[in-house]
Amino acid sequence: KNRTSEISLYDHELSKHLIEHLEPQHIRDYINEKERSYSVKRVIKRMFTYIWSYAVEKGYLPGDKLIPTKNIIIKRPTKITNKGAQYNNKRFTEQQLEAIWLNLIQKRQEKFPFSSMALCLYLVTGVRE
Repeated sequence: KNRTSEISLYDHELSKHLIEHLEPQHIRDYINEKERSYSVKRVIKRMFTYIWSYAVEKGYLPGDKLIPTKNIIIKRPTKITNKGAQYNNKRFTEQQLEAIWLNLIQKRQEKFPFSSMALCLYLVTGVRE
């Protein structure tokens, strides 16, 4: 058993429905039946989109039928509970960036050459300002 008590979609009651009979409400109910994080809900919605697209591509469904996830909106939470979210708006100072750079070049490069260079590239490309 996994730590979130999730079961496979294939073992769920929803798997008894034929994909052609899958309605948006079925997907909404599946997404909201448990307490799930925003990102998990988005992944579940995307998974249903992938399954639907695969069925259309393989000819199991007519291509003119509307994707049932199209009008399902996953709302962002107003309060973020993820522990890592506290760093979303933090920025390194110039002195901190310089210290990180020197540490990567002088101390870490021999033991972790690829990781060090990748992090150096990350520092100079301006991904995070």
